[in-house]
Amino acid sequence: MIDVKVTLRKLRIELDVTQKEFAKLINLPVSTYRKKENGESKLSLEEALLISKIANKSVDEIFLASK
Repeated sequence: MIDVKVTLRKLRIELDVTQKEFAKLINLPVSTYRKKENGESKLSLEEALLISKIANKSVDEIFLASK
């Protein structure tokens, strides 16, 4: 099973941005983004696609790669 909260946090740190900055990049309120990063709320496909575009990686690379 994919641990989206770990994946999101690792990616955000890799991109060297704060939760507030990352939330702004994907057009979400920071409180909503925090819920997604903490695993309290699910990530939509649209959000995953936007994140992959920002990170310049495929959705597979980000969310399906072996940990």
